[in-house]
Amino acid sequence: MAVALVGLALPALGLLLIGLALIEGGLLWLGRRGLVPWFRERSGRSFSATAFDEYTAVFEGSKRIELDHRDEVLMLRNDETSGAPPAASSFEVNGITFSVEPNRSGDDALPGEQ
Repeated sequence: MAVALVGLALPALGLLLIGLALIEGGLLWLGRRGLVPWFRERSGRSFSATAFDEYTAVFEGSKRIELDHRDEVLMLRNDETSGAPPAASSFEVNGITFSVEPNRSGDDALPGEQ
């Protein structure tokens, strides 16, 4: 009897996570309709997605490595001094917005200059 209960624990946890995802999806839908005010504006990953990732990481070692890498990437800064190519910048002068794209050709010469 005890062995059967232990054997059913993981499938029951999986079904519980599926039920939780359905409830969370319903609450998000109601929140967009304005019926559940604390679910109106959510950002980031949902609770059920995180729970499914952790449930999968128990059985797959590569999933744990992927989750750790995702956490490390989220902690990294992404700005112009980090070594990444510079993003396009924009500025406004007298109500006119100018967008400046970085030089992707590798040389510093302006077009038409030699």
